[in-house]
Amino acid sequence: MTYEALWHRLSSLYDAGEAKAIVRLVLDVRFGMSFTDILCGKVSELSSDDQTELEKIMLRLEKGEPVQYVLGVAEFCGRQFRVSPSVLIPRPETEELCGMVGDFVGDFVECGRWNVEGEMFEEGGVIEEEGVLEEGGRRKEEGEYLIPEKGQIIPKEEQIIPKEEQIILEEEQIIPEEGQIIPEEGHIIPEKGKIILEKDDRIRDKDDRIRDKDDRIRDKDDRIREKEFRILDIGTGSGCIAITLALGIPGAKVTAWDISDDALHIAKQNAHTLGADVLFEKRDILNISPSSFLLPPSSNTPPSSKYSIIVSNPPYICHKEQPAMEKNVLEHEPHLALFVPDNDPLLFYRAIANYAIKALRTGGMLFFELNPVYANDTEKMIQELGFKHTELRKDQFGKLRFLKATKI
Repeated sequence: MTYEALWHRLSSLYDAGEAKAIVRLVLDVRFGMSFTDILCGKVSELSSDDQTELEKIMLRLEKGEPVQYVLGVAEFCGRQFRVSPSVLIPRPETEELCGMVGDFVGDFVECGRWNVEGEMFEEGGVIEEEGVLEEGGRRKEEGEYLIPEKGQIIPKEEQIIPKEEQIILEEEQIIPEEGQIIPEEGHIIPEKGKIILEKDDRIRDKDDRIRDKDDRIRDKDDRIREKEFRILDIGTGSGCIAITLALGIPGAKVTAWDISDDALHIAKQNAHTLGADVLFEKRDILNISPSSFLLPPSSNTPPSSKYSIIVSNPPYICHKEQPAMEKNVLEHEPHLALFVPDNDPLLFYRAIANYAIKALRTGGMLFFELNPVYANDTEKMIQELGFKHTELRKDQFGKLRFLKATKI
């Protein structure tokens, strides 16, 4: 059993790139193999029990079952969510919907990164700024020359001698071009014009910038908590939207609805595993009761409080669109979460918008993931209901996929 043989077994269902990606995902998630392990032939070294398990997985994949259902997990915004045929598989487009909510809030964890005033932080990693590169743990500002450490050999193509005036530091040496004489330490190379900062100064500057950014993060966290963002996710499925928002927005109070007991069970498990505080409720937006227009009371929240944000990725595919859909989606993903009647494609959008215009506080926002075919119709409908400042946005594939609107 080899990697090549495995992905070729899926070539009748998927193109080569996708077939390889599916097999690599299986080997990684289920058997802990890195791509290097795969290239080194570790697949053929699996134990007999693991080979039996892998064969069972391959037989399911050959029948067109989505790999996420076979493995029982799907990645969303850098986290693994449990999935089953009772919930839709989270899509990359829905990650963009979470990002839109984050833009409104002003501070947000999007797929493992904090977005703070346009700057990106890697969790537990190196800060990356525009125009700054990290090389060997050292900072190189734009236009600054690389200075070799003592004893370091710099390849010929990287032997850069500055054309401007430069002070040679005691602990640093520049490899000269052939025939060039380097003066004593601290002397200035004739006809050079630029002074290179000492490394200690650069390190101190870097530490100061990190502390400033940490302070800004804490300040934004405090401001967000003061705003008491109350968020409702309608049609939560696996809980990927609600949980991502709960984990990404400091102090947010998130509620999530679904009509399916099985989906709510999966969502609660995901929230528990990922450590998210989300209130899950079984509600049918098409048969909403007047009491649902009030938030659940708490020790410090009046029962009449309203939501800051309502977000939804509801069913939006008409039955007549089925011929254009992938076979594995039609045969395996829950139709309850996919389809709407051909004669009423805006069924769920209308119901949610009617609820939102009453349940949102003034200045609150409504966010939708859309069927691109009916994007303009959806925008017109919510405008007629009284929402203002509506905006349609395209997804990463160039389709009108998202809508946001404000209650005035």
